[in-house]
Amino acid sequence: MVPVLVIDRDRDRLADSARVLASHGYCPLTARSDSDALAVLRDMPIQVAIAQITPTDAGDVALIDSIRRRFPHVSVVAAVDARALRRGRVALDVAEIVGQPFAPALLLNAVGRCLFRELAA
Repeated sequence: MVPVLVIDRDRDRLADSARVLASHGYCPLTARSDSDALAVLRDMPIQVAIAQITPTDAGDVALIDSIRRRFPHVSVVAAVDARALRRGRVALDVAEIVGQPFAPALLLNAVGRCLFRELAA
């Protein structure tokens, strides 16, 4: 089972994302805070992290930057409010962006593409 980190402050979204990943053979690890997320990344062999992001929140952007700087081997999937995506106001240094709320298939496809790129590299 491939461990995938899910970072979200919202307990229900976090549980839903973890459930989708687990039902498709992934081993979801969860974090509800930035510090918990960074601790998991430090202690576990994570290849993909899914982070709920508000593009205008400096803390969320800082988390992405911290992950990219400290754990460059981790592919980050940003789950972003679909309204922000439609307005075209999202510019993040991430491997994938999915609109929130998302269909489970979109999340699974984004994770799969990240893992495929890792294998192909």
